[in-house]
Amino acid sequence: MQIFPVFQTDRLLVRRLTATDLLEFSNLHGDDEVMFFTETNGIDAERSLLDFNRIIQQYDAPDNKFWIWAIENKLTQDFIGICVLSINSENEIELGYRLNKKFWRLGMGSEVFKGLVKHAFENENAESVSAEADSFNIASLKIIEKQLNFCSEYYNTELNRLDILYKLSKKEYYNSFC
Repeated sequence: MQIFPVFQTDRLLVRRLTATDLLEFSNLHGDDEVMFFTETNGIDAERSLLDFNRIIQQYDAPDNKFWIWAIENKLTQDFIGICVLSINSENEIELGYRLNKKFWRLGMGSEVFKGLVKHAFENENAESVSAEADSFNIASLKIIEKQLNFCSEYYNTELNRLDILYKLSKKEYYNSFC
């Protein structure tokens, strides 16, 4: 089966998940340390399988507003993690990513997030993009604030934490190249 990239960066290829990614996907989401700043600790294999199958089924749904793609190393084909592009209730594009911890602190989070922002504006015709992170997730906040502008912080009652929201408009994105 030929795999077509959604987008690429210097070192990374972002593509749809395939059946061969299930074990790595499950391992990623089963890791308590990886999942620490999300809504839950690591999730079990059964829930991971359900999530995985739902994601793959949504790819071709005409009303899909939530895409999760695999991130792989272009040279080794290692599964590094996932990235997310979703359309929220205000019809804005939200971005996110999650990496296997053995790939932390190698610049891959910054690289994939920068590529995700570029993809949203240049290929998905985004008017604006946003991303948010738990105020204690310093590594992710540093990555996000390199690409987006601080917007606000708010207490997330659903997750019982302080989240920081960043945004970038299409105009701001294109003005950054001048």
